[in-house]
Amino acid sequence: MNRNEPVRFLMTQEVTSVQITEPISHARTLLQRAHFHHLPVCNGKVLVGILSKSDLAPLTLERYVPDDATVNAWLDQNHTIAQTMSYDPIALSPDTTVKKAAEYFASGEFHALPVVDERNQLIGVVTTTDLARWVASGS
Repeated sequence: MNRNEPVRFLMTQEVTSVQITEPISHARTLLQRAHFHHLPVCNGKVLVGILSKSDLAPLTLERYVPDDATVNAWLDQNHTIAQTMSYDPIALSPDTTVKKAAEYFASGEFHALPVVDERNQLIGVVTTTDLARWVASGS
C-alpha cells in the first residue's frame, strides 16, 4: 500500500453537486435520497462551498411536519444554499497524497473532501468510504 499515491486513484469522479443558485429544497432532496452526507456547492464548475446534512438539520421542520412539500416550501422561503453552506472548503488537488487526505480525516473534522483542478473546478471527491475501500483493497 503506497501512502504517497495520489488521491486521483481513489476519488469518486461522478460527483453529485448543487449550484449555489438552486433552491435549498433541491439540496435537501438530494441528501435525503443519497447515501452521502455532503454536497459540493458550485458556481458554474467552480467549487465555492460544501453543504452537509448537518447544516440542514437545524433548519428543517421535518420533526414537526411530516409533509415534505411543506418542509421544502418553508425552507425555500426562508433559507438559501448560499446562507447555509460552508464557504471555502478545504479541497485537494488530484495529486494530493492519500496520506495527506487520511491526515485530514484523522482530525475528525472531515468525512468528505472535494478534489479540484488548477482552476478550482470540481473534478471529484474523496470520502472516508473511498479511503476505507482503498485500504481494504490493499492498493
